[in-house]
Amino acid sequence: PRTLWGCASLLTGDLYLGVDCGTQSTKVCIYDAGSRTVLGVGSVSYGLNPNPPEAPPGRAEQDPSVWVDALSEATEMALVSASA
Repeated sequence: PRTLWGCASLLTGDLYLGVDCGTQSTKVCIYDAGSRTVLGVGSVSYGLNPNPPEAPPGRAEQDPSVWVDALSEATEMALVSASA
């Protein structure tokens, strides 16, 4: 069995990490295939950088590091939620 890191209580079994990374938020869920249940969820919202200095008017951008940070934070939230 696999174990997810950093949990107060160990999570083992056929676990899957579902990730939805979009333009407004990143959502994560931990799913136990054996029991067919969602064990924990996490979500982090973020915004766009409207009218960046070197882009044409009306364009918005996002810094990819925001996605990475959001994934890390949402995963930690899901782990805490799952071990509660």
